[in-house]
Amino acid sequence: MKKYIIPSLLLVLFPECASPFLLDKNSIFPNPTEGMVTVDFSEVQTGKLLVTDITGKVILDRLVNAEKSLTLDLSANRSGLYVIKCIFSDATLTARVLLK
Repeated sequence: MKKYIIPSLLLVLFPECASPFLLDKNSIFPNPTEGMVTVDFSEVQTGKLLVTDITGKVILDRLVNAEKSLTLDLSANRSGLYVIKCIFSDATLTARVLLK
């Protein structure tokens, strides 16, 4: 597995992924956020979405069911850095979001 880290973006490429795509700064907005975050995918996706805090504790675990975008409410959590991980059949995507 190769990891490429770009300042507000983490892309993990797995050998079995035929066509991975990224969550970039334009796909998760607003970032930083005060609570509500929209995650836009480049196409309709089905899979799983996890949000963890910086220690790895799962804050949100939900299914993505044929959706092109999601709105997440992180406002009940403390300020800090959170990781959004999307697991789909053809790619696993990870991005960071800062909660003010």
